[in-house]
Amino acid sequence: TWDDNYVKAIESFSEYINLNPNDARGYEKRGHSYHYLAVNFGHDERIDPNIILGHFQEALKDYDKAIELNPENPDVYGQRGHVHRLLGQYQDAIKDYDKHIELDPSDPWPHHYKGMTYRDLEQYELAIQSWERYIELRLIESANWIESEQAANAYTDIGLAYIELSQYQKAIEHFDKALAINQNYSGAIRGKEKATENLK
Repeated sequence: TWDDNYVKAIESFSEYINLNPNDARGYEKRGHSYHYLAVNFGHDERIDPNIILGHFQEALKDYDKAIELNPENPDVYGQRGHVHRLLGQYQDAIKDYDKHIELDPSDPWPHHYKGMTYRDLEQYELAIQSWERYIELRLIESANWIESEQAANAYTDIGLAYIELSQYQKAIEHFDKALAINQNYSGAIRGKEKATENLK
């Protein structure tokens, strides 16, 4: 099973770390294994939440150590940001995403996740700013991205944030952008109905 693979990975990365205690990559990879194990366990009701929390905490320790040994690797900040976000440590998550952005300004993904963090904090204006930057950077990478499911998803997220801000017209504009990509996109259809209702 998946879980066994992660457990085996943790064992082999632990062996690697014993032999190479100053190589950041060992800690980073073991941190990923704990992180993904915790996320997988999170989908299973039978697993004790304390075990899941323990795996997230092990992941944080490994990411901290990887960053201490190699503070210039943007991806580890992003991964640590995800763990902070999943643990509800939103300010720490934002700090990590900002550091990822500082070290790798062309990567769209930390903006996407930062938007999700601001949404969790109900700071919808900041969420929208982050997601707009995410869209800009995706389009710089590839103009065709605008036709993808991810783009429809991004416009829907922004539309839903505008509903929270009671800016229904702007919400509808963004749902329309999503529906131009996929006319059957259920999140955008429902969002547009909700925004239209509120305009009446």
